[in-house]
Amino acid sequence: MSTLATLVREAKTDPQGTAKKLLPLLQEIFPARGLTACAINTGSKVSLNSVNGTLQAEDGGHYFFKFHAEEGEEQSLADREYYQAKLLNDLRWPVITPLEVSTAPGRQCLLYEEISAATAYALFGAEDSQYLETKKYSSLREVLLRAEENYLKKTTAIVLGALQPGSTASQEAPLHQLFGHRLFGTNGATPRLDLFYTGKPVALPDGKTIGFDELAGLRWVVNGREFPHTLAEIIVLCKKLLNPSAMAAQPTAISHGDDHNGNKFLVQGAFTAFDPAFAGRHPVLLSMIKSAMHNAPLHPFWYYEPERVIGKINVDFKISAGKIELHHNGTEILKSPIREEALALYAKHAWHPVLQELENKNLLWNGWRDFVRAAGFCCPFLALNMIDPQRRPAPGVPLLPLKLPLFNLAQCLGVFHEDVESLISK
Repeated sequence: MSTLATLVREAKTDPQGTAKKLLPLLQEIFPARGLTACAINTGSKVSLNSVNGTLQAEDGGHYFFKFHAEEGEEQSLADREYYQAKLLNDLRWPVITPLEVSTAPGRQCLLYEEISAATAYALFGAEDSQYLETKKYSSLREVLLRAEENYLKKTTAIVLGALQPGSTASQEAPLHQLFGHRLFGTNGATPRLDLFYTGKPVALPDGKTIGFDELAGLRWVVNGREFPHTLAEIIVLCKKLLNPSAMAAQPTAISHGDDHNGNKFLVQGAFTAFDPAFAGRHPVLLSMIKSAMHNAPLHPFWYYEPERVIGKINVDFKISAGKIELHHNGTEILKSPIREEALALYAKHAWHPVLQELENKNLLWNGWRDFVRAAGFCCPFLALNMIDPQRRPAPGVPLLPLKLPLFNLAQCLGVFHEDVESLISK
């Protein structure tokens, strides 16, 4: 029988066929529910390593399910506890409680009552789409920003109340699956860094290719600004700072850890999270970075739905003398005030209060800013393959143009050198 990890890949191109394979697996995982039909949601662009959908039961019941799975998961998640929904509920984190939870590696899945509310991703995306066409937002803009502010205030209070000094136990934090494990692998699993990049060819806009390792060693000049660090240097820094053992001394807190907008519903004007796949006690700054990056500077029309704007983006490049010079108009195309406002909310209501508390308790460590930069860089770089020109955002969408890989990498460099600065400037 197929594992959830293989079904995640298949669902991206054949959701109907995958649903037929998934149903008997879910019937086995949740035998008491009498499941009779399964449908996979195909509209969720943000579900990069997960699948969600609806289920019908023989008694007429309707359910919502979601699972997260990726390559090597059975090895990398062995002997670790995931999907700790009760932990969040006990702290009154705004989160929807699942009806049932399967925690076995390779079969990790959540079952909910049917959920009809819209996700934060869909709602913010609608505003982004309107602004892209008209340079105006609807009245929903204020509703979303107010809901974001209130969510951040509630969850930051919980994080602050759960702060503790570091310990060796944090090496087993579930969130390492999204960072350190993707850099190093674990229990024999090949790390995503190698699966995506090491030794791989990178398509260039002129139709030629360059090896990733060679490209990573070049100095980048993007729209006239020379970045001080190469991709290779940043990867070395990430391996040094995001190694789970290197984080043992960092202060920790309990959090959701993966509350990006695709994992939040708007319910009666308030954001409520779901899918606590990585909930637990984590190094505190690591636990805060993913939502801040994915919900603000990683514009969905670059990262999740590039087919929406790639035709408008121009990319010119030149490689010579150990340097790549890249010019693009993506900054103007993707300018989005609502994303800038959201990032400002994360800085004001999450990052600055936590950093101030860490400073007050003498828990900030030397190099913490570079740690945040490295973690921010890994959010886009290791969640999707940035150099895969054959990535299809959705079934039936044509192959993306060859200009996308260089543009993607330039955006990742921008995250490291620019986007995190408002969070870490106290």
